[in-house]
Amino acid sequence: MQAKHYLALGGALVLILILYFAFDKAPQEIKGEGMSSSMTAAQVKEFDRGRLSASQKEIIQALEDSISVAFVDTQKIELLKDLSGKWYQFGGLASAGITAEEIAQKENTGNAWGIAGTTYYLGMQRTTIPVVKAFCVEQAITAFESAISLEPDIADHKINLALTYIDGQPAGEPPMKGILMLQDYQKQDSTNTQILLTLARLSVTRTRDYGKALPRLRQILTLEPSHVEANMMIAQIYAETGQREQAVQAFQTARATTKDQNLQKQIDNILNSFNSSPPQTSGD
Repeated sequence: MQAKHYLALGGALVLILILYFAFDKAPQEIKGEGMSSSMTAAQVKEFDRGRLSASQKEIIQALEDSISVAFVDTQKIELLKDLSGKWYQFGGLASAGITAEEIAQKENTGNAWGIAGTTYYLGMQRTTIPVVKAFCVEQAITAFESAISLEPDIADHKINLALTYIDGQPAGEPPMKGILMLQDYQKQDSTNTQILLTLARLSVTRTRDYGKALPRLRQILTLEPSHVEANMMIAQIYAETGQREQAVQAFQTARATTKDQNLQKQIDNILNSFNSSPPQTSGD
């Protein structure tokens, strides 16, 4: 079985879910021409297959052949996980999602459906082909809705569903639907730091509305004073708005609350840059 690993969904997405695959490099993007206005799962897989090298096709075919003769579900699921990982590695994220969905249909757990949705979300983000994106958006929504139905108290699934609407902009849906969903979730669960952080990050990355972001970040720190991401975001906001002293203090707090040595080094570099360029004073 592929080693389990954590992958962020990218962009404004702060939620991290366990995926079936772990690779150092993101798959390369591909472009297609002469495609229809919509695609079925079978058409998506054939499209992805057509972009593989001969050796990659052999690997995919060998796994598919093994799956076809596996009669025990546990064995088939493990092979499907391997297949999903290979599709991802070779750049076929939509096909990786289709395979992850097959696993979810067999396991029928919130986690499995969440993984399927996450995989489709990655496909939605990375593709430049409109029909493939539309396919991934639709399937991601269905997968996250299935996850919510099985685990209604898990906020992660709800956040991911809202972010799919925000980043995917499915046809026929209001542009603000995802934002309104998050705001509704926050009203229902006002102390959920993950929801607060998601809304704060969207305020920063989408509208640069620091006035909305800061109260949410401060609320997170009231609930969890050592929350690293909230401390970092506050520090970055202060830095971007020229509030030097507050930025230094916030970066120092973030450094003290993280055990991540790489992040500590990054913060040290930032603090050193502050020290090497003292604040300008007005001249005569």
